Amino acid sequence: MASSPTHKPPPLPRAVFSYLAPLPSLSSSPQNPYEILPEATHLFPPSHPQSNLTFSDRACDIEDVRGREGEFELDVHGFKFLKCGTGVEVDFRDKRQIEGKYLREVEELIRRELGEGVSRVEVFGWKVSE
Repeated sequence: MASSPTHKPPPLPRAVFSYLAPLPSLSSSPQNPYEILPEATHLFPPSHPQSNLTFSDRACDIEDVRGREGEFELDVHGFKFLKCGTGVEVDFRDKRQIEGKYLREVEELIRRELGEGVSRVEVFGWKVSE
């Protein structure tokens, strides 16, 4: 009897993600990441760096994790799946609803997930891809 050829699954698609790289410690305490947005540059002297962020690109395999959402933790994997409702009605392209409701809901969700040590969460720079 002839052996059947081994079926090899297609390779997983890959993508490059940019992660926030660890900041060097300039003193005995670690430095907090920051970025001064263009609309706030007038509040700082011209010599002040606009950001201390550095990023590290990583190529990652993309796979379907449906049914395995509970396996991922923020501190281990850098992301976590959460289910939550929203007060946004009808359309996520409605700027008024996004800025009036959804961004505040996301901030509250992040605050709850990160715990009591987080005093401030601010979401900005959102966009909807068509």
